Amino acid sequence: MELQADSLKVDCAMKNGERQPDTLKEKDIADIEKDMAKKVLHPDKYPTVNFCSKEIQKKRRWLSHKWRIKFTRRYETC
Repeated sequence: MELQADSLKVDCAMKNGERQPDTLKEKDIADIEKDMAKKVLHPDKYPTVNFCSKEIQKKRRWLSHKWRIKFTRRYETC
């Protein structure tokens, strides 16, 4: 799956695998998105992000009208 790096947005905080929708304030979300672009994704240099997976699982808590991507600190190559 290929995504535009500057299209990734913060949806909510997570704790123990559960959504915490009221945890982050608008300013927190804006700060995280700014840091994500400036310090991590660098969309000017790398405009697209490619995701690959060996397995996709459908879980009800992740289903929505929007895609949700759960990031972890585990790095693997496909």
